[in-house]
Amino acid sequence: MKNYRYLLSLILLIPFAVSAQDNEDANASEVEEVVVVGSQIKGAKITGALPVSVITSDDIDALGIDSGDELLDNIAEFGQNTFNQNEFSGGYNASRGDVGAFNLRDIGTGNTLTLLNGRRLIQSPGYQTEPILGGSMPVMTTNSNAIPVYGAERVEILRDGASAIYGADALAGVVNTVLKSDFVGLNVRFKAIGYGDWDAQDNKVSVQWGQDFADNLNISVYFDHYQREEIRGNEDPKWLAQDARVAPGLGAYDGTAWDDTSWRNNNAASKYGIWRGGGSRYLHTRPDTGNCDWTNTGGPTCLYESTSTNPNSDSLRAYYNETRWMRPDLERNNLFVFINKELDSGIEAYSEIGLYNSVAHQQLYGGTTLGAGGCGRTGTCTQPYLVPLSNYWLNQIVDADGNKLVDSSQIRNGLGLYKSRHRFDTPRGYFSHRTTIRLLQGFRGMTDSGWDWDTALIVSNAKSKQDNYGRQSMTLLEQALALSTPDAYNPFCGGNCSDESPFTINIVRGNTTQLYMWDFKMSNGNIYELPAGPVGMLIGTEFRKERYTDDRDPRINGTIRYTVPVGPRAGLTFPLISDIVNSSATPDSQGSRTTASLFTEFQIPLTENIDMQYAVRAEDSNDYGSTVVRKLALGWQIVDQVKFRYSTNETFRAPAMILVNEGFLGRSTSTNDALLQYASGEIKIITLCKELQKVTKALLQKKVKTNLLVLF
Repeated sequence: MKNYRYLLSLILLIPFAVSAQDNEDANASEVEEVVVVGSQIKGAKITGALPVSVITSDDIDALGIDSGDELLDNIAEFGQNTFNQNEFSGGYNASRGDVGAFNLRDIGTGNTLTLLNGRRLIQSPGYQTEPILGGSMPVMTTNSNAIPVYGAERVEILRDGASAIYGADALAGVVNTVLKSDFVGLNVRFKAIGYGDWDAQDNKVSVQWGQDFADNLNISVYFDHYQREEIRGNEDPKWLAQDARVAPGLGAYDGTAWDDTSWRNNNAASKYGIWRGGGSRYLHTRPDTGNCDWTNTGGPTCLYESTSTNPNSDSLRAYYNETRWMRPDLERNNLFVFINKELDSGIEAYSEIGLYNSVAHQQLYGGTTLGAGGCGRTGTCTQPYLVPLSNYWLNQIVDADGNKLVDSSQIRNGLGLYKSRHRFDTPRGYFSHRTTIRLLQGFRGMTDSGWDWDTALIVSNAKSKQDNYGRQSMTLLEQALALSTPDAYNPFCGGNCSDESPFTINIVRGNTTQLYMWDFKMSNGNIYELPAGPVGMLIGTEFRKERYTDDRDPRINGTIRYTVPVGPRAGLTFPLISDIVNSSATPDSQGSRTTASLFTEFQIPLTENIDMQYAVRAEDSNDYGSTVVRKLALGWQIVDQVKFRYSTNETFRAPAMILVNEGFLGRSTSTNDALLQYASGEIKIITLCKELQKVTKALLQKKVKTNLLVLF
């Protein structure tokens, strides 16, 4: 219900502190040794010398953080989050919906290891390609929104490589979210936000409940329900204008420094199409019935000739925000349950149950074929869009003397008119459904000789489904354009006067990931004494199996193929292009990886104020082979206010499973390396660079890096 229209801002924070928490007893004064990110040895002193930032639950409350992606926005060490709810640059191939990516130190998605209570989180289902070193690379990430932020006791950020401690993918560092355990009481919180300028509302309900039971049993439950409504681009005049020349406070841009089309932020590819004529001529559709070179288009439009691709009127450009939502409609639920029980033997059994689900709905604007703006008059582009000579409406267009366009010199290829720029009128959109389940059963205790041990089994599954609407089929579009009767598709009439439903369809994408992991580790903070203090040691092993599936729509994965029928691109088909307008072809894929690890870690006090950490980890995978990495860190507390940190470590990133298993992949991009093309002989004259299709194969090997860090 949208009942906050006229409120500038409304924030209701009701900390129902129905807090039935017991007063701390005498035992609370005992200091419990904890494991802090950067070392797996309980109470390790070296962690004070590591570059670790900690965000506490009080910080989260003070910042008003509602989700994992908002948490990332408030962490200075994080770079760009390209997996987000407003991401659509990758279209169907982007990871859409309620998702956020970890990108510590802006080194890149997939280079940050993410933990929950010290153990790996599952990869988010789905992936997207991102620009890396001049090319495109598939990347995967943990979904930050699947972390129950309200139940977090603290978030630890290690700003250093840590593959020797935690395993693969910790090139940029590690993020560990530690949730509250053994909670007793009840807290209920409600938060509502209304907006004065937009017809939208945000609501969030959070519940914390915990209870001690007989036989040393504690159950703690954390639940978040978050719901927000969409904000539409047409609700704000500045968004709707979509013209950056209108400077705030200056009003109209005429006569100001902003009166420059380089500030114009709308797009030349609109429902008023631009078509390739003869020679260097372009035929522009304009909303008029006179003052044109060609009329009788079947709508309130006409065509004029020009040597430029830029429309001579802003009204002919695309205004995305007429239909685009600036943020999606979203509903999210996060549930996390802790069950802790101390057994008669002194061993502690602990269980974790995590459940996340979300539904997001986002609407965009009409699509255009790949290679928009790059098509020559003969159709040299990725998805050639040809209005054939048989098209009924093309045959109706005449000049002032009644001569038909189809008989003129504007059609010199004998095939028809190729599109230079044109956008369909039907807005695109999608519904994204995401679910993640995490089950953990663990045991921990201490041996008679003073070794703390901990073991756990994790089973985690995640899935996503993306239902896309407002998409066009190239096959069906070609059929609609070829008709010689009035029910043919008319691309010359300005968009809203011709039915696009015969070739507008829905497409789907489904993804799953699985994680099965078992680990066992033992640590002792005092295996023997040195003059400066005790030496700590940890040994452990870990086995994990990861799986993924990527199930594409039949018109994307090549089951239903489109083949360019005529022109210089004749015969072009899957896997270089798909049947869907504005989407690259991608095959279905699936794969799995099994990894076994052995690791050890030492904490050695060299002097009273100098500590050393040394760690070694060996990993063996069934698909990328074996790797051994090491880490050495030193911390020197010079005085209370000055600390010297030094570390050198080898980190490695395993090739993403999608890279290993996907196989042949084609992508259309707008970036060409002209120098490389010229050097390789692909082009003889460097000024003749045109849009080219590239198929690349990554070097599917593990990457090992050595990092050096010196800090005061």
